[in-house]
Amino acid sequence: MNARSTTKAAFEPHLTIKTRMSLWFTLVLAVICALLLVATATAYGAYGRQVTRAELVDAVQAEADAIEQERGYEERLSAGGMADAEFVDGDVQLMVYGEGGKRYGGLFLHDALDDVSFSPSDAPQEIELDGGTYYYLDKRVRIRHGDDYWVRGIVRAEASVWDMLARSGFLAALIPVLLLVAFFGGRILAGRFLQPVREIDRAAREIRESGDLTRRVPVSGAGDELSALAHDMNEMLGTLQRNFEAERTFASSASHELRTPVAVILAQCEYAEDNASDEGELRESIAAVRKQGEKMSGIIESLLMLTRIEQGTDRYTCEELDLSALVHGVCEDFSRMEGSVHLERDIADGVRVKANRELMELALNNLLRNAERYGGDGVAIRVALATSDGVASISVADDGPGIASDKAQRIWDLFYRADTSRSSKGFGLGLPLVRKIAEFHRGSATAETSEGIGSTFTVALPLA
Repeated sequence: MNARSTTKAAFEPHLTIKTRMSLWFTLVLAVICALLLVATATAYGAYGRQVTRAELVDAVQAEADAIEQERGYEERLSAGGMADAEFVDGDVQLMVYGEGGKRYGGLFLHDALDDVSFSPSDAPQEIELDGGTYYYLDKRVRIRHGDDYWVRGIVRAEASVWDMLARSGFLAALIPVLLLVAFFGGRILAGRFLQPVREIDRAAREIRESGDLTRRVPVSGAGDELSALAHDMNEMLGTLQRNFEAERTFASSASHELRTPVAVILAQCEYAEDNASDEGELRESIAAVRKQGEKMSGIIESLLMLTRIEQGTDRYTCEELDLSALVHGVCEDFSRMEGSVHLERDIADGVRVKANRELMELALNNLLRNAERYGGDGVAIRVALATSDGVASISVADDGPGIASDKAQRIWDLFYRADTSRSSKGFGLGLPLVRKIAEFHRGSATAETSEGIGSTFTVALPLA
């Protein structure tokens, strides 16, 4: 088994996301249904009991009032001349007893009730009769002449929802069917929701297998999280593409730049070995080798610095520093070294930023050297430092020949030199270093140039 198949098998899920989403959907729905059922059963049971008890109380009270108030009711009751229908009030069955328990009238369907003592309570009592649950209520009816009566009402307790479900085969079969419908319905919905994920996965595999970083994953345009994921993946692929292209360009340019000094060194060594006839010629060869070695050393040191800045290593720590004093100092040193250059300064006082002193001195020196190198003989350079809206701006302007518009966008590229006639004076790394240093300090580096007028390079940094 190769490495690719091993990796694929390691990430092969036991249950697909689609199945897991369907199971979770079904489980959540089942829990919600169960909670609703419990809540409904509890509320229905409490309400049913309350209604049943109220009906029982009303029926017993009505019968007691009839005995007390209706003329001739007591005589008909004593004579046993009342029909059974007169002792039914809705679901309530009524019975009338004498003081000693003698039956006078009513529906006596449960003989066991005769053995139950009369209760003076005004609240219905619960009793089990013939395997069922009932409520009963007793009420004494006082008679002026003769023994008192007891009116007893009885009603079957409402069956609970659980009892109805247990006795209902239809509902018992319906619940599993509903869960199955929920599961397969959830699978269909999950499949539709995950379709963009499958498309992204397929595109990512094709990009991986082909190695073509110019391809992109499809974006649905729905504006949801999956669209954002696809957009971010395309941004990542674009970044990788640019980085790989920059790496190829870097490798090609570096090898090209180093090839020339290496060839010169080898040629000088060969010449000195075969043709140097005296000490003077040997010294000239050594000087040429040294010059090319220093050029290679400068290129390598600049490349290492670029790499360290891009990697964000701890070598370059930032602290709050007086940028005004730093710019003054760098300009003074440059003026002493390049006395023929006319340097003007317009530097605001008290400008402070959080930066690395070594990198900021290097960036300003690179801008000054760039202006002196490409500005031509007798170039005038103007250095300005100003603040605006929480930003400190260092600008270096020259009145040199400027840069053509078709070349201006490339001046920040590694090893690019707009004026090839002056290529021996630089490596094409100064301006890229300036931009990297500015970005390292959360700032920016920009250029304004017009051919025949001059150039202005600006580094902007946030104030401390």
